[in-house]
Amino acid sequence: MNFFLETLKVIGLSFYYFLESLVFLIVPKRKKNVSGEIVLVTGAGSGIGRLLSLKFASLGATVVLWDINQEGLKETSRLVKQNGAVRVHCYICDCSKREDIYRVADQ
Repeated sequence: MNFFLETLKVIGLSFYYFLESLVFLIVPKRKKNVSGEIVLVTGAGSGIGRLLSLKFASLGATVVLWDINQEGLKETSRLVKQNGAVRVHCYICDCSKREDIYRVADQ
């Protein structure tokens, strides 16, 4: 009996989420406006962190960049400023060390 109820629950939830995805396919979700917000990007010196920094800068957010790589951080900061960021703050931070995170956060 328990197996039967669990199976019905799975089928019902699958049907519900299928219908929900169809609705969101037609009516897209409203996106949050980050213009004027402060965005902290860790690992901003390269890769995904750099791409996120550039995207948030183009959306008008104040971007705070954290990375352990100083050269990559400088390059990302330069690119973000070229991309139209109003305010950019860069900090060298090793996110694997709790004390370093608290120290940089207090700045």
